[in-house]
Amino acid sequence: MSETIDNLVHLLVLIFLMTTILIPSLRKGLLSRKRGEWFLDVVSLGNHFFTIPLIQTAVLYKLYSVVLPGYKSSLSISPLVALLLYMLVDYGWYWNHRLLHSRTKLWNFHMVHHAAEHLDVLATPRNTFWSPLLMVYMWVFSLILYLVSNPMWFLIFASIGLLINFWGHTNFNFSKNGLVNKALSLFLITPREHFWHHSTENSYCNFATVFNFWDKIHGTFHGPPMLPKKLGFPINMSITRQVFFPFDKDID
Repeated sequence: MSETIDNLVHLLVLIFLMTTILIPSLRKGLLSRKRGEWFLDVVSLGNHFFTIPLIQTAVLYKLYSVVLPGYKSSLSISPLVALLLYMLVDYGWYWNHRLLHSRTKLWNFHMVHHAAEHLDVLATPRNTFWSPLLMVYMWVFSLILYLVSNPMWFLIFASIGLLINFWGHTNFNFSKNGLVNKALSLFLITPREHFWHHSTENSYCNFATVFNFWDKIHGTFHGPPMLPKKLGFPINMSITRQVFFPFDKDID
């Protein structure tokens, strides 16, 4: 079942990419990438869909079996509890994300993601090779899969969340005053809001990836009707350093 869900997510991400290629206005941003950016995004995509899951299953899962030997598959959860558990992880990511934006060395591991001046599906996983180690998803998802006897519903919600994350980095917006947008905007971060998080004008907002009420509760929600004029904070750093050695970059 989990493999079917993963395949569905990969298919929908591929549809996002193909649509970006087919629509001229979106294709322009995709093709404006420099050669180094293509390398960075392809490496990041491979890291996201291959390296991270491999570490989660081959390393972290086994680590939990050593640290918590008597708790494997010890929890049985209902669909409602699975949803609440996913929401709790999403809330943890909200604070995790805010911490990555703090004026500390942690920003060095996240600034690569914000260097993109054009957002699309390929820019979604753009990060340093080490960034996932600082993300709550990396550790908690493996723990939940270890503890829960049947994590199907949790995986469903996590996969939907992943899809929303990829959608948030595309320019596939519904009409601002349309019924669909109004309904989704009640509780989800849409691309319009996430583009503001990547803006040069006001990036310290909309830290949530899925549920927008975390930002609304903590006063960091920003949802004007228009899109920002400019995106991204370009980095004066080689691609190799961006991927593997961002540690000594000065905090601007």
